[in-house]
Amino acid sequence: MSPSRRSDSETDADTEVNIDASSHADATVSESTQPQISSYTAPSRSAPLAARGRLVGGSALIGMMMSGTSVLVSMGIVGIATAADTAFLFGTLALGFGTLGWAASIAAGPGMAAMQAHLETTTDWDEMDSRRAMARIGGCGAGVMIAAIVIGIAFGYR
Repeated sequence: MSPSRRSDSETDADTEVNIDASSHADATVSESTQPQISSYTAPSRSAPLAARGRLVGGSALIGMMMSGTSVLVSMGIVGIATAADTAFLFGTLALGFGTLGWAASIAAGPGMAAMQAHLETTTDWDEMDSRRAMARIGGCGAGVMIAAIVIGIAFGYR
């Protein structure tokens, strides 16, 4: 098509439309498009902190019970030094895995969510649950370490 000949649709696209800005300044947004503001009150800062403390503290208690049982049972077989050291090392392994997994959940969370949306999977995985699970593993590891130290000192480990 030559530059001198243009179709009607091309001419319409090139036509300038002058809109008076003052006519739109007084326009109102309909009720249905305005965001509805409910009587939402933000939770206090201590509520999430208390929930996180219960999660990690409960896991630490479970870890302490596991470590206490394993150290007390195995110290009769291998001695207090080896039993306490082994329990402490397993605790550091769990704490390290939990910390690394928690950080990886934060880093990879948006990517995992995007991949799930792209692949249209129906899994229940989400970043929050992954971080919660890793916090439990880390708390359990910390509890194992604490109990191994306390029991080792109580039974004469120097």
